[in-house]
Amino acid sequence: MVISRSDDYLFEDDDFEWFENRLEKILYLLRHTVYHIGELSKALRSFGDTRLEWK
Repeated sequence: MVISRSDDYLFEDDDFEWFENRLEKILYLLRHTVYHIGELSKALRSFGDTRLEWK
């Protein structure tokens, strides 16, 4: 979805007062999601869950 958008689209105003443009909002949401995935991972490890092997 983001890959198919032009630079102009990504830098346009998002009409959301916290962010200056759509790209800033997308980056914030990605980082926010990564944070929560980390918190979930930490919680699972504290309950004795084992880590997966990445291949």
